[in-house]
Formats: sequence, structure tokens, C-alpha cells
Amino acid sequence: MTDALSGTCIAAHHNLISVGGYDEAFVGWGGEDSELYARLTLHRISHSKIPVELIDSRIKHSDKIRNKFYHQKDIFVTHAIAELYAETKFTTHNDRDTRF
Repeated sequence: MTDALSGTCIAAHHNLISVGGYDEAFVGWGGEDSELYARLTLHRISHSKIPVELIDSRIKHSDKIRNKFYHQKDIFVTHAIAELYAETKFTTHNDRDTRF
């Protein structure tokens, strides 16, 4: 695939519902899209990101705007927290429940 717009997902609605959709436990910027892609992949559900060339325009936003309403303003910190959460979630649930 060519360049794809991060944070986008193309999948059948029933497939998104079957894996629980986006995990609302994520707070701040980063990780929620990657975690959703991982669950779709784990369940062998076809999905893709939207190719950049299909997007006519994007709303550009700085890190300051991106995290305006979150307590933690550093996107690298929020992304690291999200990655740790996702890793813990997959490790903890791996033996108990494959649905998540």
C-alpha cells in the first residue's frame, strides 16, 4: 500500500462491532488506532487504512491543539502510556479471552 493516513480504518461495520470497536480506555493522543488494528488482525479480519491520495484535504493541528483537553500535554508521554496499556491488555487477556 502507498502512504496511508494514520488513525483511519476501513472495515465492515459488523467486524468493528465484533471486536468491540475502539477501546474507550485510551486517553490522550496515540495508540487507539494501532490497538484496534491489532485486534482486527488477531481475529483475521480484513481491514486497511485510507490511502493519502484519496484524501482531498486534512485539518492540520499542532500537538498543542491535539492535546488541548487532556491533562497530559506531551504526545510522546500519552503515546507511551497507550502502548503500555495495549501491551498489558494483550498480555493479560491472551490466555483468558481472545475477544478482548
